[in-house]
Amino acid sequence: MDVLPDPLRNGIPVGIGLLIALIGFEWSGIVTSHPVTYVTIGNLHSVHTLVSIFGLLLIAFPLAIKFRGAILAGIVGSAVLGLVLGVVQYKGIVSSPPSIDPTFLKLQVPNLFSNLEFVTVIIVFLFLDMFDSIGTLVGVGQLGGGYEKW
Repeated sequence: MDVLPDPLRNGIPVGIGLLIALIGFEWSGIVTSHPVTYVTIGNLHSVHTLVSIFGLLLIAFPLAIKFRGAILAGIVGSAVLGLVLGVVQYKGIVSSPPSIDPTFLKLQVPNLFSNLEFVTVIIVFLFLDMFDSIGTLVGVGQLGGGYEKW
């Protein structure tokens, strides 16, 4: 952490947050992929997208007035609206876990590095994990008030 300049160290949590927000926006349908601009506005008339926007607004407005349960209220409110509109199907509180048979003991370690594209994937995951850990450490440290020069 000491080798990172302060602007990079402080920018990592912002970048990770924007990445997580972009993933959430894509899954909700608010944005979608585009061949030229990479992202574009999604179908805002879709029911699941409208439920997602409702949940975001249900979180944003109480957060603006510093209501401590805003995120929980947004989750519960959008889940209830999703149940009413048929976007979410209630299948009970407890269920059995999925089977591990499709992946259990299927990793072939000797062939792991035979494909050079897989080495690229490993390097990307290495840097993504490193930046995610640094971002979490800096972000939580600053929010907790204990952030000093490491």
